[in-house]
Amino acid sequence: MEALLTNEQRQEILHTSSMFTDQELETLLHLNSEDLKIIGQNRGNENKIGFAMQLCWIRFTGGTFSDISEIPSYIVRFVADKIGIKPEWFKDYGRRRQTRNEHFQRICKTYNYLTFDDSIRKDVEAYATEELNAGHSA
Repeated sequence: MEALLTNEQRQEILHTSSMFTDQELETLLHLNSEDLKIIGQNRGNENKIGFAMQLCWIRFTGGTFSDISEIPSYIVRFVADKIGIKPEWFKDYGRRRQTRNEHFQRICKTYNYLTFDDSIRKDVEAYATEELNAGHSA
């Protein structure tokens, strides 16, 4: 999956995001009642917080995380508070890479998220070109 943000943009967010207010974090990391229901279907606190973090991280950055240590602790605390689980459980998440992959696949299927691969890129480029050309001929 290709991320919406470059590594440089992601690092900028991670390093400056402590400047986000709680209200901004609430908007960026929002979990609605349906999200909470889906998160609650996971077994074990480490899987609940891991699934929630993946969902929030995908929405927040447009990509996934490969290493849980890249997630700022204040984001983990914020999400953990939203789902009523101690943030310490996150350190136990995804010891099996397969668990993270299964959660990612389930998130994509549940929320109809698509990976931005070459076939989608070509569709987007074709659509943008068509729209641009239509705008010039109008």
